[in-house]
Amino acid sequence: MMHVLVWRALQIVSNVDKSGLADLLPFFNQNMEENKQNESFQDMESTGDVLGVPTHFQNDGSALYLLTHALSPPSAGAVGHWLTQQSSSSIFSGYTNYDGVAADKEEAHSSTLSRNSPTRFTKENSANKMHGDVMGSALSYKESKHLDEWHDFSQISAGNEKDRLTPLSQIGFRDPASIGGGQQLTILSVEVLTESRGELRPDPRFDAINAVSLAIEDDADNTVDVHVFIRGNNVKSHRRNLDGIAGCNINVFPEEKDVLNNLISAICSIDPDILVGWEIQLGSLGFLAERAAYLGIGLLKRISRTPHELNHPPKIPVDNSSQVLSETSSADDIIDDVSENDWSHTHASGIHVGGRIVLNLWRLMRAEVKLNNYSLEAVADEVLRRKIPLIPSRILNRWFATGPGRGRHRCIEYISNRARINLEIMNQMDLVNRTSELARVFGIDFFSVLSRGSQYRVESMLLRLAHTQNYLAISPGNQQVASQPAMECLPLVMEPESAFYPDPVVVLDFQSLYPSMIIAYNLCYSTCLGKVFPSKSDVLGVSSYSADPHTLVDLKNQLLLTPNGVLYVQPEIRKGVLPRLLEEILSTRIMVKQAMKKLSPSQQVLHRIFNARQLALKLIANVTYGYTAAGFSGRMPCAELADSIVQCGRRTLETAISFVNQHPLWKARVVYGDTDSMFVLLKGRSREEAFRIGKEIASSITAMNPDPVTLKFEKVYQPCFLLTKKRYVGYSYESPEQNEPVFDAKGIETVRRDTCPAVAKILERSIRIMFEEQDLTKVRTYLERQWTHILSGKVSILDFIFAKEVRLGTYSARASTLPPAAIVATKAMLSDPRAEPRYAERVPYVVIHGEPGARLADMVIDPYGLLEVGSPYRLNEQYYITKQIIPALQRVFGLLGADLNKWFNEMPRPIRSTLAKRQFAAAHGSFSRDGSFIRLGLNNKTSAKGGRIDTYYMSSHCSICGDMIQGSESFCNNCLKSEAVVATVVAGRTSKLEREIQHLAAICGHCGGADWIVESGVKCISLACPVFYERRKVQRELVVVSESAGEAGYYPFCCAELF
Repeated sequence: MMHVLVWRALQIVSNVDKSGLADLLPFFNQNMEENKQNESFQDMESTGDVLGVPTHFQNDGSALYLLTHALSPPSAGAVGHWLTQQSSSSIFSGYTNYDGVAADKEEAHSSTLSRNSPTRFTKENSANKMHGDVMGSALSYKESKHLDEWHDFSQISAGNEKDRLTPLSQIGFRDPASIGGGQQLTILSVEVLTESRGELRPDPRFDAINAVSLAIEDDADNTVDVHVFIRGNNVKSHRRNLDGIAGCNINVFPEEKDVLNNLISAICSIDPDILVGWEIQLGSLGFLAERAAYLGIGLLKRISRTPHELNHPPKIPVDNSSQVLSETSSADDIIDDVSENDWSHTHASGIHVGGRIVLNLWRLMRAEVKLNNYSLEAVADEVLRRKIPLIPSRILNRWFATGPGRGRHRCIEYISNRARINLEIMNQMDLVNRTSELARVFGIDFFSVLSRGSQYRVESMLLRLAHTQNYLAISPGNQQVASQPAMECLPLVMEPESAFYPDPVVVLDFQSLYPSMIIAYNLCYSTCLGKVFPSKSDVLGVSSYSADPHTLVDLKNQLLLTPNGVLYVQPEIRKGVLPRLLEEILSTRIMVKQAMKKLSPSQQVLHRIFNARQLALKLIANVTYGYTAAGFSGRMPCAELADSIVQCGRRTLETAISFVNQHPLWKARVVYGDTDSMFVLLKGRSREEAFRIGKEIASSITAMNPDPVTLKFEKVYQPCFLLTKKRYVGYSYESPEQNEPVFDAKGIETVRRDTCPAVAKILERSIRIMFEEQDLTKVRTYLERQWTHILSGKVSILDFIFAKEVRLGTYSARASTLPPAAIVATKAMLSDPRAEPRYAERVPYVVIHGEPGARLADMVIDPYGLLEVGSPYRLNEQYYITKQIIPALQRVFGLLGADLNKWFNEMPRPIRSTLAKRQFAAAHGSFSRDGSFIRLGLNNKTSAKGGRIDTYYMSSHCSICGDMIQGSESFCNNCLKSEAVVATVVAGRTSKLEREIQHLAAICGHCGGADWIVESGVKCISLACPVFYERRKVQRELVVVSESAGEAGYYPFCCAELF
């Protein structure tokens, strides 16, 4: 009877107001509304025929039912209370569903988002906040508890979130403590597809929004729900899904304003805590906000959680027909909406939404992974190990314009996939959980962990502890900070004995040296009595201070004089706040690390949480000294205290170095020391002896120092290079049982990003050969082979791309020229102002051949300019070898007396292949950036007007035998005598290249970069994919071979653009 009562209630409510059915609190599974298009199911009479929950519809319209409850049956009182609720209108009333069914005809489609969103009913009254009415809870606490105890789910019943199937796992059943671990936050990833004008990037003033993809995730269970809002004109009614997209809910609206208004309603309904986009300013939410402002809609205000004016009329009437809006139509609106300062635009998201966190994901990834290119494709490859395509906006709009019957599904899949990948990257990096744990440890809010500096973190913990000790922190002004005494002490950084060391070199470092100094010697603001001989009288740090002579006399036996001449009281008199803080931090970190060791392998969530907490404690301990020494932007600096910490650490390291050098048994020598570490050479010793002596050194020096100063044995280098300060490389061993060494480099080109990957690869391989063979002859042989490949063009352009940060607006006007990356960015901005790089964005560029005597600034271009099939440019091999590779090698192997420039000059020069030298763009045209081919004609020659001088120089070698020939012919006279041989060679080369290009096109087809529906060819232009470079290289060779064959009349021109 309970089921009958519920179905009767459904009929009553549907008769009252069908449009509000989607917003009522359901008693059954959310999939129930999806099945209301079956009329027989809607018109069930209350005759006792209880069929249960429909699970499958057959072809004749009948349904199969599950004979168990979708949810616990409500009580009679709860149903009576439910029937009295006022029905509310759906947030999606009036739109056209993707299937084409009007919302006023079928209430089953009135709210696709509210039906399937996992967060629709997890946020209490989220939909009711939009409409202004609040629905009370239908069940009392007592009734809910009684129903939970009464109802027992079976194995085949459709349970709730807690009653899911056992997850598959490699380690069997998971420990209960490892399940969940989320922060109870809802994350919304937003990506946008817009119109574009040719090769120009989308501009919100002119380009309308075509589609918006929302990927919603509740981090408690990591389920992702995708919703796509599409602007579609003249959408006819269809009951079937024309695009065939699975895994997302699609809503089509006739006008752009309808898309934005329903998008706002959807975001308010979902009520996300975190809004994320890959490029949140130029794309994603930033583009939506700018476009909405030009349409007279205050999007950011309307999706915020703070009270605002619901009606947001346009400041200037907008012509909906043209979709092209004036630049000043809603300038005030944009200023009101995007109310962040310049620092936020250059260091954070730059967009403010009241009550919600807005994350600019690419900028966060700059601190998480170390890459040369921070495109979504590069980060997904590094973090997720997955290749994703990059399709130009021009191609996407071409696909979108074909409609639902042909290519539009590719656009929907493209933006939906990118919205999902944003969430997958965050989950893989554990960004939300880790940041939440840091916020808990530091005692600050979530967004401040990502956007604020280390001073803010230290001050948060310091002030809480100072409050318990009845201390009040001062708040100095900028003038006080600038007028404090200058800092005088520097850490010890020795100049290393630069050489190649085949013998073991032991590396030891003091564990948390500066925090240990603060704790061991009780160094703090509250224990400092000032300098014995101050440079300024009555001044201590940023404040005025006068020491009491009588107090100093009374404490003369309980004072500590640091090496820089500052007095501090010992902890028996007063325990400092900083030492107390650091003692708690370090002891808590030890406790957390011990707890991590006791976790079982199945407790992965707890392990991640504990690891995040111990990392937070380590970070806060290491930056405490910096808080006292921040002399420019400091909030409470103290020069005397900072100098005391540095000088005590320097004296500790100097004492340790002297002790090691003078020890008679070890016969060791310190060859390098840096702040808190020292490198000890044990000449003539074995690796096993090095481990033994290293541990003896660590224990002896630890015993010499007060607690908690500890010298830790780190590793043994054998062999190694010591170059200069903070630059060294070696084979590292961390235990005597380790057989395979680890290549460990610091400060050299193998780990730096200010050069190209080719330098890092060649340098690392050369050093490895030297370490393993210890023979310079083999190193020279390897280098000559690599130089030959570079000069012959048998390399990938990917290894020769520089990518350096650009900060436009910060370069000096007196400089003769901008950095190369800034020059490339400026050239791009001349043709497209929207191409301006974000602050500190890494801009890629390559160096090409230029005129004799040309400056470097005149030889740098965007990589796409070199990668075009018809490009007249050629990679400047001489520059890369002589200016990049050889200097890096010389700094290392020069220590062994090698002259790399002499090696290169004495090397025989290879002859570039005919295919590489022949100019083919003049005969057949070129490819544009999006892959479309511009054909000029088979035998047409370029005119003499407006051409570059290098277009007049054709290859003077035969394509078959390589002999010198006259004119611009492809084959010499000797080869033409045997036409069968020429035809066989040309056909063989063409066949080989065509097989290669087909194989590469098949690879691109697997990751979604190919298109065989609208127009043939691979459209992906991702600079992060090595297949893209190889495909363009083979395309060049194929065009050249087909040109030679076409001129000889063997077969028509082969269209490489098909691949």
